[in-house]
Amino acid sequence: GTALVLQGLGMIGLRQGEYERGSAWMSESVRLFATLGDERGIAASRATLGALRLRQGDLVRAKALLVESLLLRHHIGDKGGIAWCLEWIAEAALVERGRSHGPLRAARLLGAAKSLRTSIDTPIDPVDLPDHERIVATIQSQLSDPAFVAAWETGRKMTRDDAVAYALRDDHIDGS
Repeated sequence: GTALVLQGLGMIGLRQGEYERGSAWMSESVRLFATLGDERGIAASRATLGALRLRQGDLVRAKALLVESLLLRHHIGDKGGIAWCLEWIAEAALVERGRSHGPLRAARLLGAAKSLRTSIDTPIDPVDLPDHERIVATIQSQLSDPAFVAAWETGRKMTRDDAVAYALRDDHIDGS
């Protein structure tokens, strides 16, 4: 119960911009879930901790946590959790400096996440929709309309396994 409460508090911290406090709560949640051997709890808390770290500007740690969560969620078959991780990895791709392909990668990842969400009838939480729309708008502002649509469709057509493999790759080049 304590791990779940801390997880909830960490999520509130993320949504309210209280990233330091949210990270502290979420770190403790990860620790407690690990003690319990609760893979789903570990995966969810790591993903949110990764999102918190991303918002704090710690891209390296954010990506590591999101990848750890994605791998665990893929292992346990948590489709909604996979979609959530893909969305955050897409945001990380946008903020990663020195990568001209970030918007293409982000569009592909969001297309894959959308497809996965549609397949399990799980929409983005209404409270998270403004952030999601902001990310999509940012991607669209950095790509031509045809490039955005093509990248989104490429992602949308990926299987779950292909989307996870794509998210895990760190050697993307434009057009890949």
